[in-house]
Amino acid sequence: MFRFRTRQTRGRPLSEKSKARAAPPSLTRRSVLPQLRNHAPAFRDACDAFVSDWVREGDLPLYILMSDLVRHCSQLLADRDISELRAILALVERWIGDGDDDLRTLAIVGFIEDATNANLHGHTTPDDLVPYLPPRCREAWDQVLRHWDEAILREEAARKARQKKR
Repeated sequence: MFRFRTRQTRGRPLSEKSKARAAPPSLTRRSVLPQLRNHAPAFRDACDAFVSDWVREGDLPLYILMSDLVRHCSQLLADRDISELRAILALVERWIGDGDDDLRTLAIVGFIEDATNANLHGHTTPDDLVPYLPPRCREAWDQVLRHWDEAILREEAARKARQKKR
């Protein structure tokens, strides 16, 4: 899957010795809803509705919430509410940098990948969001786009190979 650099590793995987010394991440998926309520006041009602809709399921499907958050960010951008947009993106940046593996994956595959999807943007485009992305978010954004570009190229090559066999 994706490998993301942090300041500590500069793109190299941590050695087993370093992993043992590293402090456990302080942010987990359990921190998502409280942090969103705190950093995105206009998204609180959406968080409450999400919990109300999904509480019976047990483990909340936070990937669905990330799609809602992308739509919310698109609306903030359209409304020029840049301060709350920056607060949300700073939070996602923290999730990528300081979160445990599950939270980093949620931030990248849930939020960042969804943010590249034009279908989740109302009166904006994914490219409109790019200038506001903090460094780790931007790196994840670029890696997601490269991943999908490579997947499309592989699929095209496979299709052409099948056509030649006919």
